[in-house]
Amino acid sequence: MRGVQSDQAAPVEGAIEQAKQAAGEKDVMVVGGPIVGQQLLKAGLVEELQIGISGEAGTYKDMFV
Repeated sequence: MRGVQSDQAAPVEGAIEQAKQAAGEKDVMVVGGPIVGQQLLKAGLVEELQIGISGEAGTYKDMFV
């Protein structure tokens, strides 16, 4: 398994393209917080969404703003 890292300021489209090239025919899974999730949803790059919530209420950024 190989990973592709992208800093928060970089466009998600480029990171996803790198990940797809590295994965070949395999699926690409992105793990991140609400900011990454929002960027992927806005760019139309999400085929399946799994949400895990942890932490104390009010300590995380709302994903669906």
